[in-house]
Amino acid sequence: MIKECNIDQLSDIVQIAFKRNNIPESNSAFCFKDYAAIWDDFSYLINNKQSLMVGYFEQDELIGVTGIFVDVEKKSADWVGPFIEQGDFLTIANAMLAYVEHRLQNVDTYHFFFHNKNIAYKAFMEENNIRYVTNEYSLILHRQNDVIILSDPIVEALPIRFKEKVKAKHNELYQDCFLSGEEMIDSGVAGRKVLCITKQEELVGYGTYHVLKNLNRAAIDILCVLPEYQACGYEESLLGEMIRNIFHDREINIIGLVLETKDIYLIEICQKLKFEITAENCSYERKV
Repeated sequence: MIKECNIDQLSDIVQIAFKRNNIPESNSAFCFKDYAAIWDDFSYLINNKQSLMVGYFEQDELIGVTGIFVDVEKKSADWVGPFIEQGDFLTIANAMLAYVEHRLQNVDTYHFFFHNKNIAYKAFMEENNIRYVTNEYSLILHRQNDVIILSDPIVEALPIRFKEKVKAKHNELYQDCFLSGEEMIDSGVAGRKVLCITKQEELVGYGTYHVLKNLNRAAIDILCVLPEYQACGYEESLLGEMIRNIFHDREINIIGLVLETKDIYLIEICQKLKFEITAENCSYERKV
């Protein structure tokens, strides 16, 4: 039986997700691996009326969970899980898919993101004709003592004179990005910063990151150098200054970044700056 979970079941839900998500073969990359962070996310899902946390029960025993983060404005949702403790994965996952789509009538796009070793999840995607998008690397940089030396371009917090240009360029280059130019700059998300790289008053590129204070870490969301300036060293200057800005906060110890596996040039730059590839994940999308 599938039913929506309540706060009294939070401990059992988190236990299942924490155990299963730390195994690559059952990982969901939209979920943290840290127990406290999973607790915080799932508390939000249970208490948020727009999103959803559902459990699969057999004789009142919880054996599977999945969470759905809903973006109401975009009519899209990110799947966290499903995490199945026992039983047939495909049967339970398919039942959860049917329940969620019936329950969330206003969502027209679902996103799935999971470790490349999660064969059961791939079978779930194939059985339901869910479209493959790309493979992506998760990269991690731990705090270090090395100083990033910058070159000729200027990297600074987004100046007012470039604000509208950055918005327009972002919307032109990344129409399908999870973050629009307006949301990136004007959403007021706590801890989000936008940096701009210029040369002789010309816009070269921009980057964004946000800080996760409860985890002592930050995540780089966007790293963009305009096409006419790409592969000329500007990517390293921009990324280097983002690292410097993030680690200026002494509480931040880790920086996370996600890149498509085909972005070989950017991956090489990240590795030069001592990022480590921690996982290869698969991205899928379902249009309802």
